[in-house]
Amino acid sequence: MKDHLLGKTLDEITAIIGEWDVPKDVPWKVTRWLYRRGLSDFSKMIDISKETRSLLDSHFHTGTFPYVNRLVSHDGSIRYFFETSEGFPFEAVYLPEGRRHTLCLSIQSGCRMGCRFCRTARMGFNRNLSMHEIVNQLYSIDERKLINHIVFMGMGEPMDNYENLSRSLDIFTSDYGFAIAHRNITVSTVGVSPGLQNFLRDSRSNLALSLHSPFEDQRQTLIPAEKIYSFRNLLEDMKSFREVKRRRISVQYTLIGGVNDSDEHLAELMKLLDGTHIKVNLIAFNPFEGSSFVTPEPERLTRFMDALNSRTVHTTIRKARGEDIGAACGLLGSGCRATKKSA
Repeated sequence: MKDHLLGKTLDEITAIIGEWDVPKDVPWKVTRWLYRRGLSDFSKMIDISKETRSLLDSHFHTGTFPYVNRLVSHDGSIRYFFETSEGFPFEAVYLPEGRRHTLCLSIQSGCRMGCRFCRTARMGFNRNLSMHEIVNQLYSIDERKLINHIVFMGMGEPMDNYENLSRSLDIFTSDYGFAIAHRNITVSTVGVSPGLQNFLRDSRSNLALSLHSPFEDQRQTLIPAEKIYSFRNLLEDMKSFREVKRRRISVQYTLIGGVNDSDEHLAELMKLLDGTHIKVNLIAFNPFEGSSFVTPEPERLTRFMDALNSRTVHTTIRKARGEDIGAACGLLGSGCRATKKSA
């Protein structure tokens, strides 16, 4: 049975092809054709012998597959729909902004974390995505050649699929792969350890912790993982690794009207982060059908940002993108699941 080539690292391809009687540079050439040049037809890898190309074809499928559908927002964002071989849905979102072209990737179909402010949690959990399913989200979209930033902020908890997260980061950042700078990749997590500790130790990419409340009891109601993984311990881990890899460490804070946007929350958040050099990314809650939560008043976002910045806690407000197509933060998995491609 043929294996998928897409999603394999250079080391993995070398281990397989190294057993063949071929020149030592063949694995490097294969990965460059596949990832850097976007070629999925072995017969067209012209600097590799016909005999070796035949061997590749007999051992591998490329593993590429097209998206099922896409929806285009008035702001230029594009929501891509994919399906696993079993028909489980997952999504990616393309976010253009000037010279910055970001792809928001999924790492699972659904999610098991159960966060109350997230529509994806309503799907439940189907399974972890495989390597070729993760990498194919970048490989197969129409804007592939433009992408220079990646955020793991789509469906799923990255630290819940840590092995494939780590291997995909190798492919996304390596010279043989897509050669995207580590500083241009951010992984978002609710704080599943030891995956988070492994990531901080082994990776140079950025980390964003989904905090959403500075009070343990309330965070448990919003993010059930808090019952197992205390955010205070997670923040200590983040602070200890901040200077080691010189990466961006931040927290994401979704403001929910009347829930976590009070002055008491603001004061505790300032106390928690003052002097840590951890950045804050504020996000207004995006409402979805079936949720009782509401969007906060705009002045609450501004008040949080100004107060935190006044305490030298660098804070920005993330502009909502793709709301009209259900592509904004926390909305993936909602409605609009299509069965054919459309613009």
